[in-house]
Amino acid sequence: MENNFRHVIDLLPDLVWTAQPNGHADFVNRCWCEYTGLSFDEACGAGWQKPIHPDDRSATTAAARRELASGAGGEVEARMRRFDGEYRWFLFRARPVVGASGEVVMWCGVATDIDDRKWAETLLAGEKQLLSMVAQGDPPAEVLGVLCQVVEGAAPGRLCSVLSIDPDGLRFRHGAGPSLSAAYNEVLDGLLIDRNYGPCGMAADLKAQFDFLEKVRDGLSEAHATVLKIRDVKAQVKQIDEH
Repeated sequence: MENNFRHVIDLLPDLVWTAQPNGHADFVNRCWCEYTGLSFDEACGAGWQKPIHPDDRSATTAAARRELASGAGGEVEARMRRFDGEYRWFLFRARPVVGASGEVVMWCGVATDIDDRKWAETLLAGEKQLLSMVAQGDPPAEVLGVLCQVVEGAAPGRLCSVLSIDPDGLRFRHGAGPSLSAAYNEVLDGLLIDRNYGPCGMAADLKAQFDFLEKVRDGLSEAHATVLKIRDVKAQVKQIDEH
């Protein structure tokens, strides 16, 4: 019966787990292992905590302790690392299985990906804040500063700044960059526009959107293709020499 139960859980598209009364995980389904890149043995016990984002781990374990103490279950939001290193937001829910005498005999839980919803909520809240600031007539520098913070909140690990261009079209002017150092912002203010100065210079010079990472990927692809061509040529020369 238990084997059949676990087989069914293995087929579910969500990340599902079970745990002993003390909270130690004794089963994670296939989807959990495939998502995290952890083996079954690595995820069991307290191993389920490994993929949790370091900044969210203490809150997640504290929530687990509260659930164990109350015996009532609960839920918590936290970021979890995917097998490729990317973190996404999940909603962790746990519920107790109670025996005939009222004691907790096991725990069942599921982790649901809420990353898209989380960022949609973040962007909506940021949009409302920006519209309110504009309506109140707040200084443009403050509005742009909040705009940068909203963008950074929706793209963790990245920094945002806003630059304007002088009317003569020759130089940048600092607009906002609250997470960047004052020294860096000072360098940008009055900087001569040059297409060779990073993606901002390229975009301003071309008057078009410029994806720096895409260009890097394209460059790497071209380099890889060149290497393959060189290998082909060397192989052909070797064959000629052998004949």
